[in-house]
Amino acid sequence: MNFDDFKNNWKSEQDEIEIQFSKSSNHPLRRLQKTLYREIIAQIVGVIFLAFFPFLFSFSEILTKVYFIVYAMIFVSACYYILSFRKFYQSLNVLHYSSYQGLYEVYVRLQIFIERYKSFSLFIVPYALLALLISFLDNYYDQELHQFIVSQNKLITIIVILTFTTILFLLLINIYCRIVYGRYVKELKKLIDEFDNN
Repeated sequence: MNFDDFKNNWKSEQDEIEIQFSKSSNHPLRRLQKTLYREIIAQIVGVIFLAFFPFLFSFSEILTKVYFIVYAMIFVSACYYILSFRKFYQSLNVLHYSSYQGLYEVYVRLQIFIERYKSFSLFIVPYALLALLISFLDNYYDQELHQFIVSQNKLITIIVILTFTTILFLLLINIYCRIVYGRYVKELKKLIDEFDNN
């Protein structure tokens, strides 16, 4: 067998792999794309839902303004992260990732995506808790608000609750990433190891 025959056989095998890969709906990258698509839609719906929060819970005028100042920061950062998630989603063009190098690139990008997802969630949690605190304080908005805030016992209670809630959210975010995206990392690693063994 000469070099040209070897090259043609290699090319036909690669084409066959790519055809199987592109038609396989059960391939980890296909499933990852579906998960990412749902995640992006959920993030967009969540950001839009937050815009209606003051109207759903009938905030007072002053606290509505405070809420929208906080919401503006959430919105800008959420747009940045959602666009980066979308860019990662679009980069998963399955026809180009049927080789060792392509799969390894997706493997590394997926790990970067997971860390970025965690940082986005960690960034959003304090703002979300602040928004909830604003809605909670809205119930006390009158002469009692000042007394409520300056009351040391209530302030310590708020700090303890916010700290505990933040820690809980951080744990849930890590568990969520491990369950939802960790399996794709494992599956891609397995595919890469199969390439290494062949």
